[in-house]
Amino acid sequence: MRGLDASDRSESRAVMGANNFYILTALANLPWAVVVMAHNGGDFILPGVTHLAMVTVWVIALVVNKRGYTPWMSAASIVAAIAQYTFLTDVFSRAAGFQFALFGMPALAFAMFVRRHGRVRAAVIVLAAIPAVWIYLDGAFAHPWVTVSDTWLDWSAAMMVVSVMILLMSQAAFADYYFNRERKHNSALLAEARVAAHTDALTHLLNRRGVAPRLIEAAEAGQYCVALADLDRFKRVNDVLGHGAGDVVLASVAATLEDSVGSKGSVARWGGEEFLIVLPGLSLVDGEATLERARLDLEARFREDLGGSSVTMSVGVIAAPQDAARDEVLRQVDAKLYEAKASGRNMVVAGALA
Repeated sequence: MRGLDASDRSESRAVMGANNFYILTALANLPWAVVVMAHNGGDFILPGVTHLAMVTVWVIALVVNKRGYTPWMSAASIVAAIAQYTFLTDVFSRAAGFQFALFGMPALAFAMFVRRHGRVRAAVIVLAAIPAVWIYLDGAFAHPWVTVSDTWLDWSAAMMVVSVMILLMSQAAFADYYFNRERKHNSALLAEARVAAHTDALTHLLNRRGVAPRLIEAAEAGQYCVALADLDRFKRVNDVLGHGAGDVVLASVAATLEDSVGSKGSVARWGGEEFLIVLPGLSLVDGEATLERARLDLEARFREDLGGSSVTMSVGVIAAPQDAARDEVLRQVDAKLYEAKASGRNMVVAGALA
């Protein structure tokens, strides 16, 4: 549909609802204008002329909607429809069924106006209800101005019933389409938000919140290892090469750790230049060997990329039994990392949970 303003989804919905109405009803009412104008051999063309005028208002509204949400134009188009169908009922009598179109106006009010224009919605509903009630209470609407056969009146009423049903079904189909589209959009946004909440934006690794369930799952499953790795003298990288280069290094370290650990466990950015690795089901020996291989892979990769210089890391590893207290595991793995730093850096220090 034309006339959409993506900056406001509720206004976009209202524009789509209005355009849906304008296109459908304009196409449906052009033949009606010809039929009404041709009645009685064209001796009384005023109803047909006013019907064409109503369709013209809808076409203008459709063009104006190219600029965005225009509630005043939507209101004008509905008022034109209410006035025209009341006039046709007066001309051809309520037996012709033109008043049935008034019953669809409340649905249009909700489709064409956003919630903050609730008073406009209410005004449209009242404006359509007044002539609808008036038509059935005033006996003047029981008799046509013009000579018209009962067969013509029956066919007119039947066609109006069909027209109103099509209008209401189209609005219901639009509401269903829009509801499902919004539900899918919101589900996608929610999924993105969940990923963002559990993922580090720079490295695309899990963050602290994201790795927490992995720690719980590993502890519940049985024996496991937890490792905490910290890049050695990383501040020097930022000072010499700049923070932009430091970010590139962090992203590259993350990719290297993920490649080295593989399917054995999960890697998360713990904060700054620290990375937490969870290795479910691994013994102390296997966990230490996995992190030693990761350390060597990292050293080799950056020696190659930096032309002889290297980025290294110190690692602490703790093997924990099933259901070990997470805080104690993290405390002790942090102590092992500190031991690796104090022992000269660029090494893995491992131990079992004390």
